[in-house]
Amino acid sequence: MTDSLELLLDADQPEPSLLGWLAARCAVTDLSAVAQVAASAGEMAPHTGWPVISEAVHEVYAARMASREDLFFSLSEAPVSLATGLHRLGAPPDTPLHDLTNQEVAYLLPFLPGSDSADARWRSVMAIEEAARAEASWYATALAARVVPHLDDGSRSRIAALAGRLDTRWGTRLAQLARVRTPWPSVAAELEASHPSFPRAGDIAAALDDSVVMEVCHRTIARLAERYRAVGASWLPPLPLPPEDIDTTRAESDQSSGAPELPGLLGDDAPSRWSRYANTGVSQVAWPEAPLDRDRCLEPDAPYLFWFEVAEGVAEGSIERNPEPVHLPTGVLTVALFSFPGHIEILDGQDIGQLELKRDGQLEVLSRPAGSPSVGTRLFFPIRTPARPGRYRLRCHLYYRQTLLQSRLVEMQVEPAAPVRAHALTAQIDYTSGIAPDPRDLADVRPLTLSVFVNDNGDGTHSFRFLGAEGEVKTQAVLDERQLENIIEETRGALRKASWGSTDPESSGPHFRYDGNVPSDYDQDLIDLACKGYRLWTAIGGEFAETASTKADTTAPILQLAARLRKPGVIEIASKDHAGIVVPAALFYDHPLDWGNSEGVHLCEESNYVLQTGNDLADSPCFRGDCPSYADDSVVCPSGFWGYRHEIGLPQSTAPVFEETPWAPAHGGHCIRYTDRPRCVVGISEDLAGPHTEHVRSLYLGTILARRQDLLDHLRESSVPQLLYFFCHGEVINGNPMLRVGDNATAPIPWDLIADGRMFWPDSRPLVFLNGCRTAAVEPHHAMSFVKAFVHRARASGLIGTEIITYESLAAEFADSVLHHFMKNRSSIAYAMRAARLALLSQQNPLGLIYVAYAPPHLRMRQA
Repeated sequence: MTDSLELLLDADQPEPSLLGWLAARCAVTDLSAVAQVAASAGEMAPHTGWPVISEAVHEVYAARMASREDLFFSLSEAPVSLATGLHRLGAPPDTPLHDLTNQEVAYLLPFLPGSDSADARWRSVMAIEEAARAEASWYATALAARVVPHLDDGSRSRIAALAGRLDTRWGTRLAQLARVRTPWPSVAAELEASHPSFPRAGDIAAALDDSVVMEVCHRTIARLAERYRAVGASWLPPLPLPPEDIDTTRAESDQSSGAPELPGLLGDDAPSRWSRYANTGVSQVAWPEAPLDRDRCLEPDAPYLFWFEVAEGVAEGSIERNPEPVHLPTGVLTVALFSFPGHIEILDGQDIGQLELKRDGQLEVLSRPAGSPSVGTRLFFPIRTPARPGRYRLRCHLYYRQTLLQSRLVEMQVEPAAPVRAHALTAQIDYTSGIAPDPRDLADVRPLTLSVFVNDNGDGTHSFRFLGAEGEVKTQAVLDERQLENIIEETRGALRKASWGSTDPESSGPHFRYDGNVPSDYDQDLIDLACKGYRLWTAIGGEFAETASTKADTTAPILQLAARLRKPGVIEIASKDHAGIVVPAALFYDHPLDWGNSEGVHLCEESNYVLQTGNDLADSPCFRGDCPSYADDSVVCPSGFWGYRHEIGLPQSTAPVFEETPWAPAHGGHCIRYTDRPRCVVGISEDLAGPHTEHVRSLYLGTILARRQDLLDHLRESSVPQLLYFFCHGEVINGNPMLRVGDNATAPIPWDLIADGRMFWPDSRPLVFLNGCRTAAVEPHHAMSFVKAFVHRARASGLIGTEIITYESLAAEFADSVLHHFMKNRSSIAYAMRAARLALLSQQNPLGLIYVAYAPPHLRMRQA
């Protein structure tokens, strides 16, 4: 039960909203440390500090130690009026609301008179939205607990709608808080209500010996002290961790003598994981319970049942080529089939099913394909073979919260009389996401708005397979590779023209147009990018929208799809190894646009106003999906670009095709572990050494290496840090991309030296940031060689590259912003990329769209 309590408190990475609860249960000797941490965490600071924390600890402390006020550390009582609340914030008594931040208004909401409350309610909800966008889950729920008793029903509904932006536990608690109408009896009760671990943590603690609870509290307080020392509270004294081998005999005795059974460690809705086998096979329609042998061919033009089953072992009749156990998360698993043109026929409405893996390991079927038999927990999909003999294919995808876990290629031999042929029926996994089996990591996997899988069909075409939220969009499209390459190259040409004044792929001159200045034709740059992005959208998005199931025949499919994607969301575009096309998804522009009449097009007045006033772009109506000029096809709004509206990642398979058995990563593909603080290695070209690289090194315990051999030696060690940052030049020799570290006389580093097996990081799994300046070596058609080397071979978690050649000033500014969010704030990589793009856009610089993350959108740092 001790482990249960520590997991429930997230003792390795706790949030400060625990401090009131910890103050009530920790040892007296730890109260001073709690007070000091609360003093730091109780200073008003966006997403890191909240005054209610110190007030709650003051309240608890006063109840426990009324006669020992000497242990206090700058803690204040909760205010009882607007005047004392303003004083608590350090503001004069006559401060108008418009001079306060949204967070400060939320803090003061309980004391505001009716004349001010309407605007204050709106701004309080805005503060919660800001925290949710920043993925500061604990801060969003703490704000909500503060304000919900004083809100109207409309405001409560807005808060409930934000629950999907947070991970499961915190989102569930936010939705619960949205129903609260009664003021809290105390600030300690308010703070405790904001954390999803309560009241269950109290129930567990009550069943444990006090000494055990105090040890857990001590460890948790120590972690919080380290965290707030890292964010600026340098005065916090070290709080040593106790030995790990504490005595839990009493706790185990209590559990065996009738302590309450726990339904789960992280809340009823939090995921766990189970090791299971995913089995596939084929049955005849008349006998679904009797699977066909894997060596039995299928009759031409005949109906069959393809089946999918999750089991504890390899099922009888399974056609899996390399059956291996996989860690599956608890929760809803979606299975979807996709066809190939002219291959196995799959009917709409009979191509998707859902299973739920319970916390106790049991399975339940939530939905079956229409018209399919109901036999146990096996999902049956009606299929039909082609009339001609041959070998035919289909794809079977397994999703968790719309994130693609596995893609398997199913092949079926079709011959008259169904003879026996070796391996007539096979299923081979050729894409796995590497999703982490750790329950804490699974909780970070928010449901995707859209999951796309791109595959080179080997015949001059590419398949795009799509699954939308809750399975409401499930479709596919097959596009000609040459047509795709032309429109993609035109789109990148617009980026080059905006950057360098030329569409020439080899051009990096005569000068970089956004080097500290805003060009006079910035508007035209954005319009040109939107025109190319709109053509890209209609070519790809329009094609698969035509094949999607639609609910309203009166609206064109592509418009229905655009409407579904209008609000900000999270999108993954996954691909298996050797995918020949890299789609510049950030440049998709899906607002209506008359690009043929570009001279009559102008920029959106609403977004221009937000830019001119310096307000938060992400918080403006346009970037929340409510652009007032959306339907006007003579208006270009930056929010029409996916890269500004959505969080996008391009994950790469962790099942390389050159391995016989799909590889399963030791620590999953959605978190990079670190101890104490993240570390980095910075490889640089000598002429790029300067303030930027020193800044990166100093912030993230970095080592700067400007000598080729030193860098290679370092990267061949197994204990590689969490970030590999290359700020360097490169070149392409005979079609082979290379990185140049050191001076120009030093030999470059070809991708082969990274892929030859001497660099292998299955434990650390770092993020690689290739910030190559004035080089085409990191553009997509060359960058995929580095993706193969770093991600597929060396086992990096992901790689950041560029769509086109870039320049030092842009490279440094974009990297500083991304690393701030990803390394310091622990945001997901997709959130960090979008935030960095918007930061540049706020300076009227559209070139944040240059960067692309070949990584899962949910990838983030996590303390080990």
